[in-house]
Amino acid sequence: MKKMLNIIAFFLMLAAPVAAFANPPVRSYLDLNYVNVLHAMIKLGKFKPDNTDFLDAYSMVAHCDVVQGSFNDEFRWNQAREAMKKWLAPRSGKFPTRLGVRSKIMFSRYDSESKYYLFSEQTPMQKVNTFLTDARPHAEVCTKPNNILLPSRFQVITNNPVTLPGLRLSEEQAKDLRQKFEQAGNVNRLAYVRFNIDITDAEYIGPSVFTTQQGANDRLWKVKATMHSIEFFSDPLYRNRFFYFVPF
Repeated sequence: MKKMLNIIAFFLMLAAPVAAFANPPVRSYLDLNYVNVLHAMIKLGKFKPDNTDFLDAYSMVAHCDVVQGSFNDEFRWNQAREAMKKWLAPRSGKFPTRLGVRSKIMFSRYDSESKYYLFSEQTPMQKVNTFLTDARPHAEVCTKPNNILLPSRFQVITNNPVTLPGLRLSEEQAKDLRQKFEQAGNVNRLAYVRFNIDITDAEYIGPSVFTTQQGANDRLWKVKATMHSIEFFSDPLYRNRFFYFVPF
């Protein structure tokens, strides 16, 4: 019977998300936006600007300043294409696949029974797993017909949705946090959150052995990911972290 109870306790422990025991240094991450997701897909081999049309489309959304200065002159544009290939070559395998989503959250009251400093009903954290990027960059000078080879937006979906009623803190820790809110005049008990997301997979975009035009055709493009961690900060510069959480 004791062995059975130990097994049940073990699986309950695995099922419940908990804060990480380690508290790694605060790092900076690029924002989860259109261009950075596109770069992550290049790193994973899920987008390959390997022909002229896809290279031009990539250049127009990611390097509009180059397009603006060169596109109207076909000779300069050919030179710019070659320069873009040379720029991409050493970077394609090094683009970051971990990106950050910045948000805000408000706290309400501390629950002494559950030991959670609860989030406000106005900013719940329930089944968080979907992040939509900004629209594909569309500066007028860089809006060309072959841009529709790329998605209109990326929808990043993590495989480990997170639901948290609040942060699990001791009463002393909760009192300290509330005191810091009060000292800063933060009457709404507002904190800053960063979701750190690992891009892992997506359908392929780019020329293939079957066709040179296997693009997204301007669709919303779903991207697979995993929630790596969630960080809570007291400042809008995301420097002063007071809680680090790792979901299972």
